Amino acid sequence: MQPKPPTRSRADDLFRNRLANIIDPRHELVRLAELIDWSGFDDAFGRFYKTVGRPALPTRLMVGLCYLKHTFDVSDERLLELWVENVYWQHFCGFESFQHEPPCDPSSLVRYKKRIGPEGMEKLLAETVRVDLDTGAVRPSSLERVSVDTTVQPKAIAHPLDSRLYHKALEVLVRLAQRTGISPSVLCPSRQASPASGAALRPCQAVSTHGPGSPPARDLSRPGVSRCRPQDRG
Repeated sequence: MQPKPPTRSRADDLFRNRLANIIDPRHELVRLAELIDWSGFDDAFGRFYKTVGRPALPTRLMVGLCYLKHTFDVSDERLLELWVENVYWQHFCGFESFQHEPPCDPSSLVRYKKRIGPEGMEKLLAETVRVDLDTGAVRPSSLERVSVDTTVQPKAIAHPLDSRLYHKALEVLVRLAQRTGISPSVLCPSRQASPASGAALRPCQAVSTHGPGSPPARDLSRPGVSRCRPQDRG
């Protein structure tokens, strides 16, 4: 169901101090809360809810928690623990009086981010950019070029395994052999090698130095093959 409106002061809240009378109006979160267009999130995220069912949590609360989570880099559980202790966080999320209990369960934040999806998170980011441009905190020229940290992005890293190093060395030998007119099959007569490319040339099996009837030598180039002889183990 559509999110319920923010909770207003009740009769039992008349004896409580309003957060507006406690907090410093010059605090950065108080000033930021006045600049954010909270009603725009209600219009943008209203289509993610059904018309029947239990009323959802206020949009300002959930959006404010998302902003606080990413700003202070805390987990969902730690976010709600600090929220109960911080009057500025409660004011930022739209509450008028001090709350002694968390406003929701940590799992509600997970479900909310899944509900709005990447499109909704981009809306949150776009609002912060708009506020920065309106207040002059960010110049338009600063948004023309974006620097992305690729530290955590997957990279094509080839670990220097023995088999891979052998194969790279054979590829170099094949190229040198082609330049001098030597057939690549001379480098590895026990395998079929393509004269046009060294990619088909795989590391050769180790040459057996034992006599007739001895077990063949092991291919040490394959991963997982131990270099120790059975009698040398243990």
